[in-house]
Amino acid sequence: MAKYKHNNRNQIEMRMIDFTEQLVEGTLEHTIDYLLEKRIDLGDFDEMFHNNTNGAPAYNPKILLKVILYAYANGILGSRKIEKACEQNIIFMTLSGGHVPHFTSIADFIHRFDVPIKKVFKEVLLICCELDLIGGEFLAVDGCKFASNSAKEWSGTFSDLEKKETKIRKTVEFLLEKHKGSDRLGIDCVARRQTIEKLESKADRIRNFLENNEPRLGPRGREIQSNVTDNQSARLKSAHGWVQGYNGVAMVDSKSQVILGAEVFGGNNEGMYLREFLKETRISVLDDPKNDFLASATLLADTGFFSEDNLKYLSDEKIKCLIPDQYYRKRDPRFATKSRHNTGRRKGYLDPSQFIYDAENHQYICPNNCQLTYKGIRKLGKSSGKRYESNPQDCKICSLKAQCHKDTNCKIRTIYNALGRYEIDYVKEMMSNIDSVHGRETYSKRMGIVEPVFANIRHAKRMDRFNYRTKRKVNSQWVLYCMVHNIGKITLAMRN
Repeated sequence: MAKYKHNNRNQIEMRMIDFTEQLVEGTLEHTIDYLLEKRIDLGDFDEMFHNNTNGAPAYNPKILLKVILYAYANGILGSRKIEKACEQNIIFMTLSGGHVPHFTSIADFIHRFDVPIKKVFKEVLLICCELDLIGGEFLAVDGCKFASNSAKEWSGTFSDLEKKETKIRKTVEFLLEKHKGSDRLGIDCVARRQTIEKLESKADRIRNFLENNEPRLGPRGREIQSNVTDNQSARLKSAHGWVQGYNGVAMVDSKSQVILGAEVFGGNNEGMYLREFLKETRISVLDDPKNDFLASATLLADTGFFSEDNLKYLSDEKIKCLIPDQYYRKRDPRFATKSRHNTGRRKGYLDPSQFIYDAENHQYICPNNCQLTYKGIRKLGKSSGKRYESNPQDCKICSLKAQCHKDTNCKIRTIYNALGRYEIDYVKEMMSNIDSVHGRETYSKRMGIVEPVFANIRHAKRMDRFNYRTKRKVNSQWVLYCMVHNIGKITLAMRN
């Protein structure tokens, strides 16, 4: 029988370790240490300390930033886990210089130093420019939804929250009656008393929120859901279901997939934040005219960013862009036969493009040769448009009614043509650009630019949620996530 050397892991071994030999050149940890020690100026952090004459010495921001970036790169997001890693992991010990920062110091650093962290992000971008990692030809913008440190169970409109409070109060009254009965029998129910205290605390928390906050309004002026824990977050619909969190928006360069801009927003539709995002990116990152890639690159964004206001803003700012409308695929000849994959009652649905416009009589002709007459200009949200309606008697006996009407109870078919609110028809201009051969070929690059970046952040690096509340703190963590991604690109460039 073969003999093997004895293996015993249940022992403690004392070794002499030289920290200077632990960081291997070409690794991510070595790049983080090199950048923060020799390339990036962290003087802005010093201005936020006031312990020159009084107070205990603080942890060097250089140390905290090193361990946080390396922890995030390895999917360690909690500050307590980062503290534990500094106690047990030799790489963390090397980066921290043997210090073990308390988890409160780590958490406080992330949400307190949000402005200097943005400046470090910019310094990392400048190094990317030196290494020729940024091409400035195509820039793709998109958002990725992450859960944050808030529960969706605490979300709702003000009327929903009032109902929840009333329900909790009634439950408390019911438990109090049972508790009184137990007292008469001489039974001490500690667990029930604790439950009552918790429920009363929840009801008081909801009442305090309702009294000190105003209902949140959406883009159309309607009330949207608030959240008692973090009212700046939103209930987001993601590929994994509904989550309470933030939408992390990023702008990615096509050459090496370096992130040029990062910002979080509490809303489902990232398109409504495009103007704010580009302004913030130009102020915090691209303020140097030499680095203003928006002036020369082509901006690529998905349908969620398509709106007349966004197109006008981009045109006024002289930013070249390609943003498809919601009917982009339907007009694409490559998808002409896609209807064969449809199943159910909606197969063969007659969309407005199949109706013929009769300019002379100012009406539409349906596929069954019936007229849709002009009924005037109607309001739809913020925009206005021309409305055309069919004759109910024509639809009643029409053989195509099942394909034409969205609902079996509908009596008429309508077509709504939105009117442009500006002198230039930015919508038609963009539709013409995106429908061209060059436009379709260029726009096809978007997914290959930005989606792998989110895959790297969310799945490869396992940075898949936010640990903080309020937009300012969450935004600081999102910038750090994107900084880790960019440092990974620098590591590959320096290795080669």
